[in-house]
Amino acid sequence: SNKLANEIGSQYILDSGDSILINYIGISRFNGIYTINPEGNIILPEINRFYTRNLTVKELEKKLNEVYEEFIFNPEITVSLQSYRPVNIYIRGAVKKPGLYTFETGSLKSQNIYQTNTNQNISNVVRGTGTKITRIFDAIKESNGFTSDADLTNVTVIRKNSSIEGGGKIFTEVNLLSLFLDGDQTQNLRLFDGDNILVKRGDSINKQIAELNRSNVSPEFITVYLSGNVVKSGKQEIIQGASLLQAIASAGGKRNLTGKVHFIRFQPDGNIIKRKFTLDNDAPNDSYKNPLLYDGDIINVEKSLLGKTTSILNEISNPVLSGYSLYKIFSD
Repeated sequence: SNKLANEIGSQYILDSGDSILINYIGISRFNGIYTINPEGNIILPEINRFYTRNLTVKELEKKLNEVYEEFIFNPEITVSLQSYRPVNIYIRGAVKKPGLYTFETGSLKSQNIYQTNTNQNISNVVRGTGTKITRIFDAIKESNGFTSDADLTNVTVIRKNSSIEGGGKIFTEVNLLSLFLDGDQTQNLRLFDGDNILVKRGDSINKQIAELNRSNVSPEFITVYLSGNVVKSGKQEIIQGASLLQAIASAGGKRNLTGKVHFIRFQPDGNIIKRKFTLDNDAPNDSYKNPLLYDGDIINVEKSLLGKTTSILNEISNPVLSGYSLYKIFSD
């Protein structure tokens, strides 16, 4: 089912690694923090293992009050989250580094566990560090931002639904363009463990991408590789959003008798973008002869002698390429 962004997943689903604070009103010796083990159980007084995975806090509270009727007269048990498990999300589609990412969360604010007798000098307090909420912005930033064919108005978040709300999967569509350009925080959806994010591809919106590349959604610097007839070949760290001409300038510029320029980009899906053209110092940014660069792009400047072109391939220390394989790619 589809839900609005501010409604999706209002019910947090418990799983291994969550810690919950259980308060048995009137029986303080049972009070404490219980962590869900890898099998999905918590170990409780009197009843030992209790399967907790896939329940919401309210569902667990209701079940505990029911099961303890056998041991406690009129049980009154409250349950609250003490600390969240790490958030594992999978992001795919039009991002630069799709894959599985883990975000640590932490403890909630300090809470009194026990209601102690006023005559006792005992105060049992959990001193939490505060919990970090993971949002869709964090996932986009961790995956190094968008590719140039991303449709930022059409991002889908898929989430496991709680049984109390019908089970299965729920999803919502988020307009990240309004978040990044207009500051619409309602689109900065909170992420839960197990969420799946799909950034769909659409019409190229390079101007918007270029604008976003200047924001903090992408890393401040990227690494590109220059080879051939340039003053300084090898790995170059350049500012995010820089173009091919700016990268060549940062390497000291081209040398005399420069021939064609080869531009290579390895895409996440395994395809390779290859361009070969005459260097044009007046080419506008984000044009065929002066593309905006992504992390890992390769530029090779050929040397031309009396009309005969030679490929000079320097060692560029690219971790995925040897000199031989680089030569093969350029010569294809």
